[in-house]
Amino acid sequence: MKPIWLAASAVALLAACVPPAGEDATFAENCAYVFDDAELRSEMQNASIQPDDACSCLEARIADDPNTKEKVELFFEMVAAKMADGELGAEDAAGALVGDAMVPSDEEAEGPSFADTLPVFNQVFEPMMDEMEENGGACPAAATPE
Repeated sequence: MKPIWLAASAVALLAACVPPAGEDATFAENCAYVFDDAELRSEMQNASIQPDDACSCLEARIADDPNTKEKVELFFEMVAAKMADGELGAEDAAGALVGDAMVPSDEEAEGPSFADTLPVFNQVFEPMMDEMEENGGACPAAATPE
C-alpha cells in the first residue's frame, strides 16, 4: 500500500509544480509556462535573461496600452494552451497556431485571432528582448514599473 500512496503523492506534488496554462491562467502563469520551454530557456540563458524577468518586463511594457495588452496576453494564452494540449514545445505550438490561422474557418471569432497577435507581439516582444540582452538581462528603464 505504501508504494501506491507514494506514487499518488508524487503525482499530486508534480501537478502542483506545473503552472496552469491557457484560458483559465493569468498572463504571468501563461508567460512562465511558455518560457519554461527548454529551447526558449536555453536561448534566454545565452542572452543572460531570466524568464521571470522577461515576463515582468513584458507585462510592464504592455500595461498602459489595452489593445496591445489584449493581443500579447492572447498570444501567450493560446501558445500555452496549445503546448499543454499537444505536449508541444513553444515554437511547435506557435507554428501549429499559425498554420491553424491560415486555414479559413466557418466560425466567426469574437475578438482578435492568433494571426492578429503576431504583428503586435513582434513589435513589442522582439525589441524588448534585444534591449534586455543589451542591458545585461535587465528590463530597460522605459519598461520598468514605477
